[in-house]
Amino acid sequence: MAGFLSTLRGGCKALFRSFTSTLSTVKKWFQHEITPIIQEIASFVHHLYHNYVRSFASQAFQFASDHLGIAIGLFCITVMACLWIMTTPSLYTLGFTILVSLAALAQSIIGMVPAGSIFAIFQSAGMADTGLFTLNGITVGIAALILLAVVVRLIILQRMEREKRKEGESEKERNKAF
Repeated sequence: MAGFLSTLRGGCKALFRSFTSTLSTVKKWFQHEITPIIQEIASFVHHLYHNYVRSFASQAFQFASDHLGIAIGLFCITVMACLWIMTTPSLYTLGFTILVSLAALAQSIIGMVPAGSIFAIFQSAGMADTGLFTLNGITVGIAALILLAVVVRLIILQRMEREKRKEGESEKERNKAF
């Protein structure tokens, strides 16, 4: 029995040395091969950000702050045109996926979920079922209402500006008459 334990101990030590050696080799390989590639990628991303993205983002934010109504309108149009970009990733982020999901786990913990509830609609939408059409319809409806509100606001502002100009012109004409 002592010989067996001694052999087992020796085998474990040899296995540990082999594992340590392999780990050391992988670590050296990673440092020599992978780290420079990651540094090159990081440098390239940094270059792209500072030369292109930063200036575009600052111009986009400046435009959005100067023309808030137009920016919101463009966002709503984008949501309506590219709905699949918004809803499906959002559902996946919330855990509502086609396969086994966090939502299914939550439902198993919660118990019965009433049909037609928001949870049931999201789960159906995550499985690309009829709930997806419902969710897409709700999303498009909200975006369309916001777009309508923005358009109405812009029309009202434009009319108010036109009336101010007319008042200013009529006042100039009255001043000329006197």
